[in-house]
Amino acid sequence: ILEESVSELTGIYKENLDIIARLEEFYVQIDYLQRRKDALEELVFRRSHTYLAVTEEFSDDKISGHALLSRSGNGEKRQPLSAVTMPVYYISGFTAADFEYLWQTNKAKNLVGIGEALIKAEQKYGINALVLAAIIVHESNWGDSAIARNKNNLAGLGAFEGSAYSSALSFDSKADSIDYLARLLSLYYINPQGKHYNGPHLLGIGRAYAADPYWAIKVSRIMKQLVEVAVEKPDVLINYLYLNYSRN
Repeated sequence: ILEESVSELTGIYKENLDIIARLEEFYVQIDYLQRRKDALEELVFRRSHTYLAVTEEFSDDKISGHALLSRSGNGEKRQPLSAVTMPVYYISGFTAADFEYLWQTNKAKNLVGIGEALIKAEQKYGINALVLAAIIVHESNWGDSAIARNKNNLAGLGAFEGSAYSSALSFDSKADSIDYLARLLSLYYINPQGKHYNGPHLLGIGRAYAADPYWAIKVSRIMKQLVEVAVEKPDVLINYLYLNYSRN
């Protein structure tokens, strides 16, 4: 009887160990799913703000007043913004796949493959990937300029008026060009201590980055063009933002 009891208890103990192991695996999966859910919510939140700022579709009846919302919902004062005044350090909420879709859709064959570099630059330097993409499209004519094709220089870096091609910097890869652009903006254009700082937005950047006084407007129009193609169901984003973050 004693041996049978010991054997039975041993069997129960092993079953319990198996149950514990499965529970631990289950908890790991739950934790992963929760972190995944949080990341997706953050992505949607950022994406919706980028869309609304770029298309200037903030409205008083939906989201308090043409402004960047705080996720805390604590009633903080919200600053008006548009594509040219949106802080470029605001994370875009876009993905590498979004940008690859945009290049394919617009037949920008020389930009295909840079989506991952745009996202890496955003993560590394905190510069909105959509802003980087729009600057690249504007400066390189969708990747078709001679500087872009022959020098992997996607943003006209170092291309001075009168000697644009010869003075333009050369890069080993397009990704290197994107990294350089993001670092340049981060250090000198949106940094209050930077020598070209005139505000952390396209209007401020354009004053020193380009001779064209309408540079910021032109880049912002490209941002709008890109975002309207990438975001196929904007109403879903707007409603999500309104339902989850606009009420204090």
